[in-house]
Amino acid sequence: MINNIRTCIHWKVFFALLGSSIVGTLAVLPYVFMPEVVKKLPVSLWIVVSAQVVQSALLCAFCIFIGLLLGRKIGMGAPLLEDYFGGVPIAADRVRRLLEIGAATGAIVGVTLVLIDVLFFARVALALTATFKPAWWKGFLASFYGGICEEILLRLFLMTTLSWLFLKIRASAGSIWTANVVTSIVFGLGHLPLTASLIALTPAVVARALILNGIAGVAFGWLYWKKGLETAMVAHFTTDIVLHVIVVFFL
Repeated sequence: MINNIRTCIHWKVFFALLGSSIVGTLAVLPYVFMPEVVKKLPVSLWIVVSAQVVQSALLCAFCIFIGLLLGRKIGMGAPLLEDYFGGVPIAADRVRRLLEIGAATGAIVGVTLVLIDVLFFARVALALTATFKPAWWKGFLASFYGGICEEILLRLFLMTTLSWLFLKIRASAGSIWTANVVTSIVFGLGHLPLTASLIALTPAVVARALILNGIAGVAFGWLYWKKGLETAMVAHFTTDIVLHVIVVFFL
């Protein structure tokens, strides 16, 4: 059993992703711990931050392990990192092409979400902006958390696990699409706790979270499936830059 795990897990990839997740967790802290939040903390900020980093690292370590283990069985994972640490030469054109695909997709998704927000959820968006408007640099740092940690938790772990389970039932592309959609719904629901701390969860607020994050999640999931985790990370990061940095300059 131990030997099987050793051959199924790229440990260098594991630790590279784990280290990246810790960087992402640290980067999002200024975005999360606003002054008004810090004032209400029952203990020292450093204690809370330390606990947050340790908790996130343990969660990501588990998710990375399971994601890499099951991903090897169904052809999902982080192909660029796996090839790099596996000694496989990586052409610059390959890296550039995946970066371009990820960045272009992320930009398109970001612009699409902004347009949907303006056309259909303007009141909700304005209500959120009135209560929560972090500085652009905080949004920039938080984008690393979205691009790294959320992709590890949702695509590498959850989508991979669901795909592996659904493929056991029926080996078809439909099983992976189902896993992608379910993961995207979870992605949307995962944003509701923070939203609930800012405004009331009305049907419009819930619909906005599910629709906007669902669209983004499906796009990132498709990239993960077809191009790999790294491309999905770039797309997610780019979308967050559009939403949390560029848009801020126009508010």
